[in-house]
Amino acid sequence: MSEVFDTQRLFDERHDDLERVALSCVELIAQKSRPILSDGSGWVRVGGAPLVRSEFLNAVSIATGRQSPDTEVVEMETLNINRQAPSRAEAERSGCLILVAEDDETNRKVIQRQLDMLGFAADVAHDGKEAFRLWSENRYGLLLTDCHMPEMNGFTLTASIRSTEVTSGGRIPIIALTANALKGEAEKCFAYDMDAFLSKPVQRSDLLAEIEKWMPTRQEAHLSEENNSTGDEQPIDETPKSDEKLNSSTDQSEVNCAENAVFDELALSKLVGDDMEIISSFLHEFLKSTNEDILCIQSSVEMGNPAEAGRIAHKLKSSSKSVGADALSDLCAKMEYAGKKDDLIDVERYAASMKTLFEITIERIETYIGKGELDANENAAQRSQEEATS
Repeated sequence: MSEVFDTQRLFDERHDDLERVALSCVELIAQKSRPILSDGSGWVRVGGAPLVRSEFLNAVSIATGRQSPDTEVVEMETLNINRQAPSRAEAERSGCLILVAEDDETNRKVIQRQLDMLGFAADVAHDGKEAFRLWSENRYGLLLTDCHMPEMNGFTLTASIRSTEVTSGGRIPIIALTANALKGEAEKCFAYDMDAFLSKPVQRSDLLAEIEKWMPTRQEAHLSEENNSTGDEQPIDETPKSDEKLNSSTDQSEVNCAENAVFDELALSKLVGDDMEIISSFLHEFLKSTNEDILCIQSSVEMGNPAEAGRIAHKLKSSSKSVGADALSDLCAKMEYAGKKDDLIDVERYAASMKTLFEITIERIETYIGKGELDANENAAQRSQEEATS
């Protein structure tokens, strides 16, 4: 999912365009849709569920006559962004070393892979406490932090860093990574003096755009690399939306999902590229860690602790979305909300559904991995045959 953003900020950025919208209108509709010009009337309809930055800007351009509605917009995710990352020492010397704070293992691996593909070196901390220690001991150009972590969350981490900076000097750009793309989350990030926020799962194009914006020394470092190159390198309202709330009946509706809702085969490749060996590694690790999380959720339910079950579900919600296990992610969101209400009855019901849904998810993922490995073997055999005959 692309970043959910501050609409007012975009209006400010495009004030020149917006002066020309006197006889036009950008209409948000309650469904996902690319910008569509409505019958030549000057009205441009665009999906606002969620409102995506690139599509909103395209709609404004169409409404002001600066872009044809027939123009095909190429997203950065379709481009082959794969740069050589510097060594850690080189990145630190140039001020381009990134610090990542993320408690979920799957999300850590995804963000590490994305940063590597985009040409960044990074240190990774498992929680805010470890991130603060690393920040105190090293030189970083930017911090990417999850908002909700054990030991020390992203908000407390940011407050601790900003407090220390008052006496030590300097100011590190901090970008929040949040699974809660809900009203109030952005405001809280900015209130804690974070510089920007991205919604998980983070698309590589959005990640690159924010890093380029907040870590300008990266551009200087790349200019230096090009000059030396040989030319060969190429208060939060977290109430779920109405469609996320469950009715009070206990049934199997949670696991009666459409085929493509259980596992989206393209989701992970959009984040980390199409290397099947890497994707398979991520998925195997996801299945292992998710099994452990679900066992912990069951244990919390048995101990009558819905809040702890909800906390674990929050973490699992994000990693499930990253790998494309959308139905499991949605169920985790519901359990998280029930946990915050301390509703043990609903949490118990979701936990039972989660066990069944995870079994279905395992089957879909293992089928996908098996097919991918088979295709890879066939391609390798074909290449060997072609090399032998050439």
